[in-house]
Formats: sequence, structure tokens, C-alpha cells
Amino acid sequence: MSSDVIEDIQSFESIVVHHAGFVEAVSHLHLTLKMSAAGASPKHSLLLGESGTGKTWVAKHLQSLYPAGVDGDHLLRPIVCVQTPASPSIKSLAESLLVALQDPIPDRGTTTAKRARALHLAKCSKVRMIIFDEFQHFIDNGHSNSLQSVADWLKGFIDECEIPCVLMGLPRSAQILRINEQLRRRFSTHLQLLPFSINSALAFEEFQMVLNEFDLALPPSLRCGYAEPDIAKRIFFASNGLIANVRKLVLGVYELKMLDDRQDPSINLLKRVFTRDIWREAPTELNPFSEGCTLRLLNKAGEPFEISAPKTRASIGRRS
Repeated sequence: MSSDVIEDIQSFESIVVHHAGFVEAVSHLHLTLKMSAAGASPKHSLLLGESGTGKTWVAKHLQSLYPAGVDGDHLLRPIVCVQTPASPSIKSLAESLLVALQDPIPDRGTTTAKRARALHLAKCSKVRMIIFDEFQHFIDNGHSNSLQSVADWLKGFIDECEIPCVLMGLPRSAQILRINEQLRRRFSTHLQLLPFSINSALAFEEFQMVLNEFDLALPPSLRCGYAEPDIAKRIFFASNGLIANVRKLVLGVYELKMLDDRQDPSINLLKRVFTRDIWREAPTELNPFSEGCTLRLLNKAGEPFEISAPKTRASIGRRS
């Protein structure tokens, strides 16, 4: 396998498709950054979406618009993305923040000292926005008796750093705002990324546009006609309308074409990639790319997009 082929695959993997939801989220956060740079009070946002709807790509795209650089001895980090720890607390969140800011000793010091170092590093690195990713971990695994203190700590931190902040995660992430009125006011702007739909002609056209953008990114000899109505419908059910799964399918076909020099019809390659990357145990009659299959949402028990009961925390309530 040549280095040129690897580079081609990596280049295709990094393609960003600017669909409506993506453009709305990026445009809003870009405007927030511009207004803050012009001296306006920082505006904070909540970016919600199910897994696979493209939240991470929004963050990556913002980072590409505001790339890191160097100023003397300081690394400039305009956009910093913090991974919310799996078992969050004030201590672990402060450490994750320091890791994102490239503090050499993120586990050292008291919580107060860590907060002071984070504020100092954010200023030295000229950070313009902090994105807290996977924020639903506070709802899923946070200790109920610490949620209030975490909300207070976060409120105080964003006030002191005086730059726009984004809480990003699954829809249930919004629950943490219920326990702190001041935090809720600061994150009054809610952005949402939704799965694609084919329930209307307009929605189906948007989905076809996304597929066509992926296709046009390929060399003419490797294009697959993903936007053709029959293939587009099959890709919708195979991906559950999630952009992450669409990426898996089209990238998988591209890899087969490039690495194996496969000349099979696109529908056959999609069938193979679906069983390889999305549902290994798929029966032929439920593989959306099989001839004569049943085209439907694959969300029943044991299927790849099985609907699970939402996680809730009965202990979360309004502050008294």
C-alpha cells in the first residue's frame, strides 16, 4: 500500500459536508467569537445532539478556522476542547481542563490552585473559546451530592475566564442546567444537531445533497452515485440518518476501491461495508443493500440502532 493511497484516504476522511444543521451551529459560534473579540460580553452556548450527529466535527471545524500558533514562548490555542471525565467531579473536571490547556502537572495542587493555573494558561494561550465535550457524563455518572457544587464551580470559572464557553453533549446534558439558575441563564442559547430525515421531499433532498457532496469529493472514475434516489434511501436506513454512519459507509467503499482495487457495483460494496462496519450479524433480508430486502428503521431489539431507555437522574431538581 503506497503512501499516496494512504494520503488520499486520509484526505477523503477529513471532508466536511456543510449541511444545514452544521452550518447553523458553526455560524452561530463563529459570530459569538467575533462579537467577543469586538468587546461584547461573552455568550455561552449549549450544543446538543445524539451520538453521530456531528458535534465533534463542529468543534474540529472551529479549530481549523482558528488554528493554533506560537507567540514567543507561548503556544496560542484559540479554541480549546475539554473532554469531560467519565466520572466527573470538580477535581477531575479541573484536571481535564488543565490537560486540554497542556499544563505539565495537571494532577498537582488543590482545586483552587488548579483553577488559578487554568485561568492563567487560558490567558497566556489567548484562548478565545472553551468547549466542554461529552457533558452528559455529569448526568450519567456524576455524584448527586456534587452536581450543585460542580455547577457553581463551572459558573464561577466561566465568569472569571471571560470568554465564550460551549457545553457539548447528548440531549440529556441540558439537565444539569436545571439545578443552577445562574448557570442556566448563562447558557440560554441552545443549538441542536439532528439526524437526517427522509419524511418529506425537502428533508430527502437535503440528505441527497449531503451524499452528493461526498460523491463529488471523489475522483470522477470512483464516484458511486450515492445521491440517486434508490441508493440514497438505502444509505439512510443503513446509517439511521446519522452523518457519522454515512461517513463510515462512503469511506469504507472508498477504502475498498483504493486498497483492494474493487470494481464491484457500488451497491455490492455498500452491502459489504455495512456488515463490516455497522452490523456484522445483519441477516440478508435486513441489509439495506441486499436485493429484495425490507427497507425500514433498524431500531428493534438486537438491531444496530436499537432504541434504549433514556438515562435520567431523579435526584436532579431545581435549586431551592
